[in-house]
Amino acid sequence: MTHRTIRAGASQLFTSLDLKSNTTKMKEHIHEASGLGVELLLFPECCLSGYAPVDHEGDSFPYEMDRLEEAASDIHGAVAEAGVAIVYGTAWMDQESRWVNRARVIDPDGKIVGEIDKVHLIGTDHKYFQPARSLDPVEVLGVRLGIGICFDIRFPEVWRKLTQAGAEILLNPLAAHGGSKWKLPVMSAHFCSRAAENQRFLVAANSGPKQMAVSEIYDPSGIKLAHAEAETEKLIWADLPLGEFEEKGRRHLPNFLESLRDDF
Repeated sequence: MTHRTIRAGASQLFTSLDLKSNTTKMKEHIHEASGLGVELLLFPECCLSGYAPVDHEGDSFPYEMDRLEEAASDIHGAVAEAGVAIVYGTAWMDQESRWVNRARVIDPDGKIVGEIDKVHLIGTDHKYFQPARSLDPVEVLGVRLGIGICFDIRFPEVWRKLTQAGAEILLNPLAAHGGSKWKLPVMSAHFCSRAAENQRFLVAANSGPKQMAVSEIYDPSGIKLAHAEAETEKLIWADLPLGEFEEKGRRHLPNFLESLRDDF
């Protein structure tokens, strides 16, 4: 386990299929994060590209790879200027020319150090994307990140696997917007549970509007460290003292994963 404090942030932005608008908002938050001393900034699911299942109307396919590559290059340049590592979501084409719902991990120099695709697709996700075939932590800033995208938060097994594989911070980028306000407390409960049951920090960043979840940060006990108000565009942050939970006796809690039985 890493022993250091990292300042992590979550960017709550309202996104669309307008790449120019999305990149402008993202760059504003990247530079704001730099001014706040944030080292690692999480953006929502499909923040760069827009989230087609909610943001798109009609039968045409909404994504063009050349335009996405140009927008991504713009974001990576802003990252290098600001010196902040980011994780952002976008539609992307994989090596097999399949469209996937991807989270890209960018180091403070603007270089890609890892990519994770959404495992559990929901509803009309299937119209646009192919599901991931594997899931592993990605390292940046000397810290291993466990990333599950949006609907993946509903499945405890995803986060257990990531933690057992060495993830030190759990990240959940979402595009849970478009209605169903009753989900707000339910999604917060999922964030809290995934943090507490795996005893890891968790950062969640959601887009909007008409949010079904808000951006939040939790500690390894499931205690909320920061949150954004619903229907606002805001950058939140918290200091995450990695290793402190273990050093201070796990707050008198057992190691849940070590206590887990699989013989019944």
